[in-house]
Amino acid sequence: MTGVEAFRPGADDAAVLALRAAVWGADHPHADPAFLGWLLGPDNPAGPGGGVIVRRGGRAVGFAGLCPRLARLDGRDVRIAHGLEYMVDPALGGGLAGRLALRVAAGWAAAAREQGFAFGINYPNENSRRILTSARLGWRPTLSPRLMARALSGFGAMEQPTGALVRLAARLGLSLAALAQGGRAALARRPGAGAALTLDPAAPRDARMIDALWRRVADMRRVGLRRDAAALGWRYAAHPLRRYAILGWAVEDNLKALIVTTERALHGLRCLMIVDALIDPSAPEAVRALIAGAAAGAARGGGALALAEAAPGCDLARALAAAGFVATPRRLDPKPFMLVTLPLGEAAAFAPADWRFAWGDMDVA
Repeated sequence: MTGVEAFRPGADDAAVLALRAAVWGADHPHADPAFLGWLLGPDNPAGPGGGVIVRRGGRAVGFAGLCPRLARLDGRDVRIAHGLEYMVDPALGGGLAGRLALRVAAGWAAAAREQGFAFGINYPNENSRRILTSARLGWRPTLSPRLMARALSGFGAMEQPTGALVRLAARLGLSLAALAQGGRAALARRPGAGAALTLDPAAPRDARMIDALWRRVADMRRVGLRRDAAALGWRYAAHPLRRYAILGWAVEDNLKALIVTTERALHGLRCLMIVDALIDPSAPEAVRALIAGAAAGAARGGGALALAEAAPGCDLARALAAAGFVATPRRLDPKPFMLVTLPLGEAAAFAPADWRFAWGDMDVA
């Protein structure tokens, strides 16, 4: 078995994709070469990605990807290292696989520290979380977002909820009545001025509006990923596998809020997912109007459920609650997420309230 080596984007892609197929199956969407090329390629405004790889007998048996991200921390711009795609060949067996997982994670941290990143972020699964937050590696549990949901039947999608929706609501521990009826009065209130529009981060006028909104709100939280036009364009408009809509509410050229949406199938239901947002606190009704418009459009298209992940108490969570979304009990969340962080160049510790979080901060939704 080789030592921990630097991953070379492009040259090592085939080896990593073969390992990914062994871990998660060849039919997983992220087994597509285009996804890896986007995630760790040169078009990221924060710079090309990297990571570490371990080989055995000429094939990859361990990997951890590093995606650079631009962020704001205490009023200044920093580069942070997003750890993702951690994987070890399942054929190695328990003891060897566990030791290799530690080597890969330690090698990733050493590489990120050497490259001068301020800190690391990761949204690991339960197995990886135990390893990363061990005393040896030192990642810190930082934030546990909540899954929030509401039925789209309140927007005229269906007279009676389908059996699939009833079963899913029960699985999530949610009252279907609460899902359907909450927040209608709030959604009915439209802003006094302005209009909704679809934003293209590559269009100069739209980019200027997005950047101006970002500058106004960037430092309202202590820390968070950058959400200017370049960052949103790479994360959403340039995604090779998924289609996202970036929707804004503007008064003339003054953008008051934006949300990012996508649609997916979940347990046989068409679902609207709200994966990102920027909200000017002086115009909270603007984001409610965007949520209402997106929900109505999804309902007309046959959508059954709207979903979002939000940090408790943040501006997006408040807007979602006003729009009738209710939080899933943590114990029933089918895929609970946790943000863990690793001090690198910065020694700062983070509290949950420090973070500007959105579902799209992860490489998956």
